[in-house]
Amino acid sequence: SFEALYSARFPTMQASLLVLLVLVCGFGIAHASVADCFHQFPTGQYFNLEPLFNANGDYHADDKKGDNYYFNVCGDTNTIPMQCQQLAKAVHSPAYQVTSTQDCFWLGTLKGMEWELIDRQTPAAGVELYYFDGEPCEGGKARDIRIQFFCDPNAGVGNPADYYVVEDSCHYSITWPSVHGCPADGTAAGGSWGWGWITFFIMIAALYLMVGCTYNVTRLG
Repeated sequence: SFEALYSARFPTMQASLLVLLVLVCGFGIAHASVADCFHQFPTGQYFNLEPLFNANGDYHADDKKGDNYYFNVCGDTNTIPMQCQQLAKAVHSPAYQVTSTQDCFWLGTLKGMEWELIDRQTPAAGVELYYFDGEPCEGGKARDIRIQFFCDPNAGVGNPADYYVVEDSCHYSITWPSVHGCPADGTAAGGSWGWGWITFFIMIAALYLMVGCTYNVTRLG
């Protein structure tokens, strides 16, 4: 039969296709963990914060009172502060505050992450990443924190530890001048390449199947 001839003539074709599809799926899964680090606003500006996602450590900054802040970009911190663990507050969060008196608060969640322009009248000024739904403050109001990525082409990655964190009634603000605070050129480089590669592999797989089937039909009848 056709199926028997196909399998006998090309025993490795199906296995090769399976490996190819696994690679495609694997690529998509690996990229999914930082997919939220790309964002396009209705006005057209596209921001790419993926290079700032820290997979191996956490960022640190402090305020004028001596409180310390540990945070990540587009992801939970890799380590929950010891003070939070000791206070039975081992809640996964993208940002924490550890006070000078060794108290600890989680300041938001990834589910509560939102994007805003620093200046809607001047979109190129930079982008803000908000984490909402943090640990309740006095009166039951949830804490929140924003990271302000000011566009500075000369700053390189930048260092948030160079600036004090500002707190105002359970609202926290981190200042971070960085080249990554500038709108990306064209569409998001990382996001478009991710889907571009997936589409490319799927097309190659489809072409591989078509060529194999055509060969069997024309040469083997």
